[in-house]
Amino acid sequence: MTTNYETAAEFGRDLRKEISPLLKSKGFDIKLSTTKHSYYNEGNLNIKIKKVPKNFPVWVDEYSRWEQTENAKKLISTIKNRIEVKLQNDLDLNVEVNYDRNIPFVEYETENTDG
Repeated sequence: MTTNYETAAEFGRDLRKEISPLLKSKGFDIKLSTTKHSYYNEGNLNIKIKKVPKNFPVWVDEYSRWEQTENAKKLISTIKNRIEVKLQNDLDLNVEVNYDRNIPFVEYETENTDG
């Protein structure tokens, strides 16, 4: 069953029903917002990951909120890929997926390849 979306809001409602419960069952919480079309595209889709599980490190450095761990980057790319698959070229949306800056730093172990 394929659905043709007319607006970013319509796509956002459908995506919220699919992705939000899936992520919530894993301990994540998201905020999804859409804006109307502009001259350059048919709308914006902004997803902010507001909450993560306590054992999921997002930030590489305690004092910087710019560099993310590999798992955090992988989650963002997975969400973006799912959006692309679901859209199937129906709309030209500007998609942004980010983590909330208030997510606390969690210490994590990096793989040490030194002998």
